[in-house]
Amino acid sequence: MSAEAATPLLKDQPFDPRELAAWCGGRWDAPPAAIRGVMHDSRALRQGNLYVALPGATVDGHAFVAQALQAGAAGALVQADWRPDAPGAPRPLLRVPATRPALMDLGRGYRRAVAPFMIGVTGSVGKSTVKEWTAALLATTHATASTCGNFNTDIGLPLSLLQMPRQTRFGVFELGISHPGELRPLCAVLQPDAAIISAIGPVHLEFFGSIEAIARGKVELLRALPTAGFAVLDAESPFFNFLRSQTRARVIAVSRAGAAADYRAEEIDARTGGFILHAAEGGRPRELRLGVPGAHQVLNALQAVAAARACGVAWEAIEEALPRLPRMAMRWEQAEWRGVTLVNDAYNANPVSME
Repeated sequence: MSAEAATPLLKDQPFDPRELAAWCGGRWDAPPAAIRGVMHDSRALRQGNLYVALPGATVDGHAFVAQALQAGAAGALVQADWRPDAPGAPRPLLRVPATRPALMDLGRGYRRAVAPFMIGVTGSVGKSTVKEWTAALLATTHATASTCGNFNTDIGLPLSLLQMPRQTRFGVFELGISHPGELRPLCAVLQPDAAIISAIGPVHLEFFGSIEAIARGKVELLRALPTAGFAVLDAESPFFNFLRSQTRARVIAVSRAGAAADYRAEEIDARTGGFILHAAEGGRPRELRLGVPGAHQVLNALQAVAAARACGVAWEAIEEALPRLPRMAMRWEQAEWRGVTLVNDAYNANPVSME
């Protein structure tokens, strides 16, 4: 596996225009023969894409529909009352009442059509790393797809879902929020079977007001789980008991500080990323090693391992993959300059992530 973060199995997927219309309740003016991929940014369009015209605070994506079609888009998702500046022959326009909710409907419709076992990941710190590492461990055994980069909003999540190949069996998708109430509609799109909640800290306090309010915002993911699912939670978190009380699903606890847990790390070497893993499922303690340093990375790895084991990944595959897990950009990136080691750990940094 590459040393750089790599999302498994993501690329433009083929769609029947009729299924797209059915998923979002839209109507084609002149349906194209086929669609390949969905994109909302006219500057990043690829041949055959469905261009999604999103109204914005300063720029309306409808202004670029003609440009998108000329650039090779096979069609455009537009609002029902929009009309092109230059009338002419019918264009391949998929008309809907509002394009932003329609994009979410497309993501949800495709998620249902593919029907993978879906894991949602949220948290204040470490969620992108946990998402990538969980996907990488699952990909050793199963066809797996995960979030494109940090596409974790009401726009990014459906775009990521729409890049899953139809043979996907497991999905690992990140859910990001910055305001109260944002997680519930994301869960309605993702329809998670399982959840991982990474560390909760003082992020976006200007909108939540307190860390306790942030924790309350995260429970929407846990409440969305079916009874047959599972939730991986940090037993060290001060919110552990509160979080575990909010779900009907099986709770899998992880710890690196001696707290009782299903997966517990001891003898952590922060310099090498080595640790001894004790699992409640039985068997011998396992001496494991990551490819990155830091005790905080051990917690991320524990959550990924717990989820992978719950999904049936063998210990042998996990032990082989851990040292080669993808490195995340701007997370403990090291470079040498004139005899000095420079460390870049600045991605979306906050007090908890820098501890």
